[in-house]
Amino acid sequence: MKFAVQLYSLRKTAEKEGGEAALKIVAAAGYDGVEFAGFYGYTPEEMRKLTEKYALVPVSMHCGVKEVEQNLPYIDALGIKNVFVAWAPKDAFDDEEKFREMLADFDKAHALLAPRGVTVGYHNHAHEFEDGKDRMRQLFDAAPYLKAEPDVCWLTVAGKDAAAYLKGLGDKLTMVHVKEVADGDKGEAVIGEGVVDMQGVFAVMKKKALPWAVLEAENIVGDTAEYLSRSLKNMKNL
Repeated sequence: MKFAVQLYSLRKTAEKEGGEAALKIVAAAGYDGVEFAGFYGYTPEEMRKLTEKYALVPVSMHCGVKEVEQNLPYIDALGIKNVFVAWAPKDAFDDEEKFREMLADFDKAHALLAPRGVTVGYHNHAHEFEDGKDRMRQLFDAAPYLKAEPDVCWLTVAGKDAAAYLKGLGDKLTMVHVKEVADGDKGEAVIGEGVVDMQGVFAVMKKKALPWAVLEAENIVGDTAEYLSRSLKNMKNL
């Protein structure tokens, strides 16, 4: 298994020091790849050269379902193979008309990406499971081509058994967001040192032979490089 970082985790670093600084920190901490959530103003070719400079695989990206077409130059230049929609509001699932509109947007994204050998999928938060529903499953049932990138932090917050939910996704499970539950304003615990059942999560990931685990942190407090390094060490031991 290889390890990547969702670059949203380093947005504060990027804002202060630029996007290249974020890539440099990830590479220095020992990670193999990155998942993008924007490109810091670099052109597709410039970003490709930066990922090559720091030997980081551009394994995936997050973008809105309506933003896939405008990001095709980056997807093509970087060789990204997995595109995940990171958010949809609850009413996009619960309102019948809005749900149909969202499905049409996913269908368009799939039509653009499939010929490129790129999968399109969905990444959850906690609201997909409010009111006793499973809106993530609702979406997958309606659009069978979609893949899953479950976030184990948000599954835990939603009261789900993260490991069991991963198992239940079957062959839809493509990547996993490895994230600890946030502790108020103190930021997340280091991976493996919080409340998420990371032992169970990694057992499922290994059994399914997932090639990548993607770390994400909503709010790193303290030294970013140390957080990434300690988290990577713990993940390799799980």
